[in-house]
Amino acid sequence: MATLNLQVEANADDGYVDHSTSAFVANGNTQWVGKAWTSIWGCFARFTVPSIPQGSTISSAYLKPTCDTFIGGTILDTDIYAEDVDDASAPTTYAQFTGVAKTAARVAWNSVLLWYVNIEYQSPNIASVIQEIVNRPGWSPGQHICLFWNDDGGSPHIFWYRRAFAHNQDPTKAMKLEITYTAPAACYALTRAHTGSGSDPTAAPTYSDGCVLGSYHAGEVITMTSLPAAGWYLASWTGTDGAQSNILTMPAAARTVTANYLEIPEECYALTRAHTGSGSDPTAVPANSDGCDAGQYLANETITMTSLPAAGWYLDSWTGTNGAQSNILTMPAATRTVTANYVELPRPWGAPIFF
Repeated sequence: MATLNLQVEANADDGYVDHSTSAFVANGNTQWVGKAWTSIWGCFARFTVPSIPQGSTISSAYLKPTCDTFIGGTILDTDIYAEDVDDASAPTTYAQFTGVAKTAARVAWNSVLLWYVNIEYQSPNIASVIQEIVNRPGWSPGQHICLFWNDDGGSPHIFWYRRAFAHNQDPTKAMKLEITYTAPAACYALTRAHTGSGSDPTAAPTYSDGCVLGSYHAGEVITMTSLPAAGWYLASWTGTDGAQSNILTMPAAARTVTANYLEIPEECYALTRAHTGSGSDPTAVPANSDGCDAGQYLANETITMTSLPAAGWYLDSWTGTNGAQSNILTMPAATRTVTANYVELPRPWGAPIFF
C-alpha cells in the first residue's frame, strides 16, 4: 500500500465558475464553491498522477483545500466528481466545465466545518471517484485527473460558501489530493511457441485476473496443451516445470513455453529369411529400409531375394514372396518370412550309388 500526496502544479490547472452568470475564471487567486447572493460557484483542480497503475485498488482519497478567507455557515450542497476520461485536460470555458463527461461516482460534501484562514481541510473519502478513473482500460501512470467540487444550487443560505487558495495566489497552498492505493500484482508475458510441424500450444487460463490476455501473475499455475500436426507428436516441452510436464508455474519474469514436435516415424517390420532343403537362407537387397534396423523394412519396400542352394540342389520355389516363382517381395505392413525351397537335383541315369 502506498500514499501519494499531489498538488495543483500550474495556474491553469485550477479555477472556478459562477453558474448564475456562466462566468469562468482561471489563473485567479482563489477557488470558490457554494452560494453567495445570487452567485452559485463550483471549482476544479487538475492533478498529475505519476505512479498509480491501471487497476490499482484505491483505499482512500481526499481533496484538501486550504482556506484563504473565514466563512460562516456549515451546510452546503456540494458534490465532488471527476472528468471520466483517461487523461483529463483542465477546462478553459464555462461550457467545458459543465459539459465534461462525469464519473458515475460522486461524493457529497454537504456538512463543512467553519473555515479559518490558512487551515487545510479534508473532504469526505472520494476513493470511489478515483477508483472509477484508474479502472479505465486506458488509464496509465503519468496521466491527469481533473476533480470538480461543485454546487448545483442547493446550498440553502447566502454566504454559505467556501473560498480556498488557488495556485496563482500561493502554489504551496493550492489544492491537494491525497490517494492511498494498492497496486495490482505485476503481470508477466507468456509467449507460446513450437518447433516441428503443428501450432503453438494453448494456455489455460488465458490470463491472470487483472492482467491483459497472455499475461500472468507470478505463481499462476498454467496448463499447456500441445497441438501437433497430423503425423507428428509432442516430444518434449521447453519452459514448463519440466521437459515432460505440461504445467507451468509462472515465474516473476516473462517466459516462453515451446512445444517440441517430432514426426511420427513409419513402423518398421521384420523380414525373416529361411530355407528348406540343403543350402543357406536367401539374401535380401536392400538389407533394410532407411531409418530401420538391419532386416527390417517399411511397408511397400521392394526387396530382391537371392537363393543360395547347396551344391547339387536348386531353388524349386519361394514361399512368402510376391509369387512362388518370384524372388521379389513387396513388404507388407506386417512381419514376413520368406523361404527359399531347395530341392536336390536328380541323379543322372546309371550313376553309381554308394552304400
